[in-house]
Amino acid sequence: MTSESKLTVRYAETDQMGIAHHSVYPVWYEVGRTEFIRELGIGYNRLEKMGAMLPVLEVHCKYIHPVEYEDELCIHTRISSMGVAKIQFEYTIYKCGCGKPVNIGTTLHGWVDSQTFRPINLKKKFPDVYQMIAAAADSDDTIYASQYEKRGWKEKWVKKGVLSFCFSFASSWLLAVKKAVSFH
Repeated sequence: MTSESKLTVRYAETDQMGIAHHSVYPVWYEVGRTEFIRELGIGYNRLEKMGAMLPVLEVHCKYIHPVEYEDELCIHTRISSMGVAKIQFEYTIYKCGCGKPVNIGTTLHGWVDSQTFRPINLKKKFPDVYQMIAAAADSDDTIYASQYEKRGWKEKWVKKGVLSFCFSFASSWLLAVKKAVSFH
């Protein structure tokens, strides 16, 4: 399953040059991820009330082409990998109506208990939720951001001065979650 979210670049999200600031892309990823979860029929509120949370362990963000104030963007979100304790989302951002991505990225999350923040095995603790998410992960047959590099787009954009940036958000407790959780 691939979810599509749309947004318009706001003035507050741009820098002095009128270009969307690099720090807003992870916020846009969250918009895509939240819509993806909502389209599954779960929603983050419901997950948290059930006792599960999805803290971010890693964010990877690759800037391909700048976007500007009032550009309309389409965020395509999908699950790129999933285990019983971790899930990775992949994002491809386009200017609406344009077939080439302006940004690609991923976020890695660990499933944790909302009370203790300790890692959980989603398949054991919430088997119905696990099955629903696993089915969405397996049902996709579209082209993903990772495939653009395989098609030679990487070389084209690198020649144009692609910025590649990797965010790594990890407080001590997130590092502990990351070390304790592994794909099965």
